Order: sequence, then structure tokens, then C-alpha cells
Amino acid sequence: MTWRRVREQRQGEALVMDEQFWREKAEETRRLAQALADPLMKNELLSIVYSYERLAQMAREQKAKTPKRSLNRSKGENRFAHLR
Repeated sequence: MTWRRVREQRQGEALVMDEQFWREKAEETRRLAQALADPLMKNELLSIVYSYERLAQMAREQKAKTPKRSLNRSKGENRFAHLR
């Protein structure tokens, strides 16, 4: 796998884990549904809104499960010391 593919995969994973991204997609789709007169199309779009909201909730839950990596290192700590 090339570095480009690795970077793209990581960006995709980050996007999937982004609650705000899914909330914005839901709101955008909700506005579109509200502007429609056709009840079938409106219902389909509202179904998509529901799915986006579920994805946002799943992203929030996944983020809560994922331990945060500490960037704080004590002074003088060398993260590469094990390579010596």
C-alpha cells in the first residue's frame, strides 16, 4: 500500500468518526426535504436524515470509547529511547 493510500484511508476513517460531519449532512438533507412538495421524496430524504443522525450518534459513541493519546511528555522523555 502506498503512503498516499494510507493517508487517504486515515482521512476516510477520520471522516467516518466525525460526529459534526454527519450532523451537518443531516441538517442539509432535512432542509432539502422540507422544500419538497412530493411526500414520497420527502419521506425518502427524511429516512436519509435519520440514517445520518444515527451515524453521528455512532461516531460520538465510538469517540467516547477511543482512549485519547497524550501528547504531554515529561521533560527529557525521549520517545525513541528504545531504538538505541
